[in-house]
Amino acid sequence: MARNLSRLFQVRHILVHEIPAEQPYKSDEIEGFFTACGEFLSAVDQIVATELRGHYPLTQTDMNQQAFSAQEEAEAVTNKLLQEIRELPNIDLSCLEASQIAWLEFAKLEAILRASPVEGGSLYSLIYSSTLEELIEARTAQLKPWLEREEGEL
Repeated sequence: MARNLSRLFQVRHILVHEIPAEQPYKSDEIEGFFTACGEFLSAVDQIVATELRGHYPLTQTDMNQQAFSAQEEAEAVTNKLLQEIRELPNIDLSCLEASQIAWLEFAKLEAILRASPVEGGSLYSLIYSSTLEELIEARTAQLKPWLEREEGEL
């Protein structure tokens, strides 16, 4: 690619600045010029996109893995929060655990429901994990007030 681009710029310089009497390139070079330009533009597009958005997955497998990792991170935050809540005084632990089990069952079923239109496809995991992440983050927001309340507050 670099060789073809270098040659293209050389030909461009000759055509624009020297106004040659003869064609400064061979006809069979033209396809290489176009290919090199396309490859260059694609590489620049990737660089600009990465600079603007950071690293992002390019394949469905990578997208699925990223969504699963985000789901796991959200779960870790919620689990840490739950552990802190369990250590608070005057917490009905059996009720907290039953609530969390019921909520988790709901979240999994909701994720299955949202992903069901693409069941069996490669997009299923992405939608399932993304839905769980969204619901887990909402659950975390529901639980946070337990740690923020003053003793005696309801």
